Amino acid sequence: IQGMMGGLGTLGWALALFVIFIYVVALVFRDLLGPKDLKEDGALDDTMTQWYFRSVPRSMYTIFRCSFGDCSTTAGLPLSEIIVARNGGVWFSLLYSGFVFVVMIGLFNVISAIFVETTLSTASEITAEKQRMRLANPQRWAVNFMKLLTALLSRVHPDDVEFIEALDHGTFTEPLLERLREEEIDRKVFDEVLET
Repeated sequence: IQGMMGGLGTLGWALALFVIFIYVVALVFRDLLGPKDLKEDGALDDTMTQWYFRSVPRSMYTIFRCSFGDCSTTAGLPLSEIIVARNGGVWFSLLYSGFVFVVMIGLFNVISAIFVETTLSTASEITAEKQRMRLANPQRWAVNFMKLLTALLSRVHPDDVEFIEALDHGTFTEPLLERLREEEIDRKVFDEVLET
């Protein structure tokens, strides 16, 4: 969940990019497909392509719907086919196909990839921070150091029960501390303990 929260900022910027893209495309389509004379607006009905591009907000809504695959009239007819048939054939077909390709293949995939990458990166950072905090715990270090020291010295002095019991119980007397200061452990013993 924290990883998803980290990805929300990226999702917000992706939404802003998408709105700007829709706005720019809506301006182009409003100019190309909308009514040429604003007084014409009252004479339009929803069977004409100009009706779907009669204003910038309506054009943005139409482009938004088309970007998600719902590019049809209120009667259920494909808007792209009507535009191609009534407004210039091949050029509008290529323009519409290019728009769908850029939005579906380009923009949506890039947004998804960036969102997933940011979410995973945030989750990874949170996991690494938890690991750092766990490793920086002094009590954990002390316990693990005593385990390692006990294992090493029980290999070096397997018959000295009193010495090993003192280490196990953590009762450090002055003679024991002096003995630990003078102790030298062979590298082979150290490697053997680490392997087990």
